[in-house]
Amino acid sequence: SDIVIGQEANVTAREALLSWARRSTAKYPGVRVADFTSSWRDGLAFNALIHRNRPDLIDWRNIRSRQVRERLETAFHVVEKEYGVTRLLDPEDVDTHEPDEKSLITYISSLYETFPEPPAVHPLFDAESQRRAAAYTEQAAQHRAWLHEKCALMQDRAFPSTLIEMKKLLSESTRFRQEEVPLRQREKQKLFHHYRELEKYFESVGECDIEPTLRPDALEQAWSRLLMAQQERERDLTDEIRRLERLQRLAEKLHRDIKQTESGLDSVERHIESEIRRVERGVHPADAKLAAENIEQELRAMEHTIQEIVQQVHDRWLNARQSFTGRLVPRLSSVRMPVQQTTVRRETRTVLETRVHDADPKFQQLSEATRWCKERLVMQSQWAWVLQLTLCLETHLKHTTQYHNFFEEVKEAEKWIQKREEALNSTFSQSEFTLDQGERLLKGMQELREELNSHGGLVSRLVEDAQEIRPVKQRRAPITRPLRAETVCAYKHANVIQLWQRKQLRMRQNMIFATIKVVKGWDFPQFVAMGAEQRQAIRRALNEDAEKLLAEGDPADPQLRRLRREIDDVNRLFDEFERRARAE
Repeated sequence: SDIVIGQEANVTAREALLSWARRSTAKYPGVRVADFTSSWRDGLAFNALIHRNRPDLIDWRNIRSRQVRERLETAFHVVEKEYGVTRLLDPEDVDTHEPDEKSLITYISSLYETFPEPPAVHPLFDAESQRRAAAYTEQAAQHRAWLHEKCALMQDRAFPSTLIEMKKLLSESTRFRQEEVPLRQREKQKLFHHYRELEKYFESVGECDIEPTLRPDALEQAWSRLLMAQQERERDLTDEIRRLERLQRLAEKLHRDIKQTESGLDSVERHIESEIRRVERGVHPADAKLAAENIEQELRAMEHTIQEIVQQVHDRWLNARQSFTGRLVPRLSSVRMPVQQTTVRRETRTVLETRVHDADPKFQQLSEATRWCKERLVMQSQWAWVLQLTLCLETHLKHTTQYHNFFEEVKEAEKWIQKREEALNSTFSQSEFTLDQGERLLKGMQELREELNSHGGLVSRLVEDAQEIRPVKQRRAPITRPLRAETVCAYKHANVIQLWQRKQLRMRQNMIFATIKVVKGWDFPQFVAMGAEQRQAIRRALNEDAEKLLAEGDPADPQLRRLRREIDDVNRLFDEFERRARAE
């Protein structure tokens, strides 16, 4: 018989029959009619056809739990008994790797004659079930959105730099854990209870028609990620607060030391002024010597402390030292007393001998130079260690950058795949369409396949890159067994300073080359729009940086020769644009 079910005239009978079968079996769990062979092997499609038109003849929940051939036998027997449809097939004819397509089309055509149009009301989904499922879907979607939002917040590590703001963040995190999380967990329990009621309501169907990402197991996984992220954030907040508190205590101690040192210096300065006045008035040389030695002893006791605090306090100490050696000691050297002349000469000579080192500017300069050399030796050793730490930091920064870039690409790839999967589950899963729509869908499927093939290269590259990505997050995990590690920071290295200088020189070269590239990309309107002062400032800074780099580097370096050529080109470009600007 002719199969006419509202399709266009140019649709073949086979396509029309397949479209009718899809419409009649739509929304049945586990049933997907795509052809006239394998789609019918398990017997569910035959039973779905019968149940859609006569729900009283098929127990859908029971039929899903039976064996394949029992399902086929039930379907064939029911339509033969109730409608007299000739039994053209046996279960073993269908339950095979390659069912006969022509025989299946013939038998399904006889079912079409029996059930030409599926009822408008689906027996599995009434209005009440749809309302309940929609209510759960809306609530679950809102709950999932909240989970994703809070999880993103918990993963944020852009912390403020002040202790007060950090403590405020920790307080908010504690409030979130103690107040908002329990409230949302109660909401989750209600949501899961609602889902269990839906499952009971859909027992006759055998499957609840809810999006997988909104089901309890998926939401529970999202909750686990959120709680883990919250714990990590609270731990990081606590660590950062402890660090800031240590810095604050250090700053307070330094402030106290500065105050104490300033007070001590004030006392020494007053002592010096007092001794100056005593010497000018006349004082016994022995008393003067004792006073000078006391002042010297006080200054030496303060020297080490002063060197560890701010330069301003250090400069003040130097002023006090210069005041002592430049004003008090010369006066002591000229002291003469009329009584006990012999003794006075001996005491004066002793004072001069003990103070000649400080009184002679040459000896004083030599002492300062020696101290300066010692300080520079210590500084050089510390600088070498700083260079090692810089190399270590660069290596870790490189690994961290690779880690974050890799997972950004993975995230984009997942979004791309999810988007294409949604298209497959929505646009390309239609059960009813016209011929034109079918052609468009087929064309879209071909384009999607090409996209998938081209995207496969990216996925393969990500899989290969994954072998080289450092597990950054595992660095925080406790070490439970011996691990092999590659050292990136050596404690001693004879050539580390030269290595750092070469790397720093190369970095400056790259920065200048990057600036030159930007300047060469200017057109005349951009050049004029900047203003004469800004243009001259850019040109002057670029030439100064380049000349300094050329003076410090090796003249035979090809990169420096290239830099000279690039700077000449930039200067010619500036001159040409300046001439055009003056002409206009």
